Amino acid sequence: MYVDYDTFASMSPARKNEALHDLMPENKAELVTTHWQRFLDANRSRLTAGQTRRLELIIEKYPEHAITETELRELFEFEDFIELHFGAFKNR
Repeated sequence: MYVDYDTFASMSPARKNEALHDLMPENKAELVTTHWQRFLDANRSRLTAGQTRRLELIIEKYPEHAITETELRELFEFEDFIELHFGAFKNR
């Protein structure tokens, strides 16, 4: 099964959780990096240089170079952490 980001975003929370069980790891990684890239594109002008560089690196190297929840919390304000955390995205 393959799901693009926009299709995934339009699913109900229950359907998103169900779909995640059927997706290949590469597709999951694509969903995560697309989510982060869209956040970066929408917020680049207000992010610090360090936040921007870190997100660019994660997007480029994911999943080999992932970021932990703790690192996300340390690097970003709470609202941005919630927006970036893919678990929050899948449950909208």
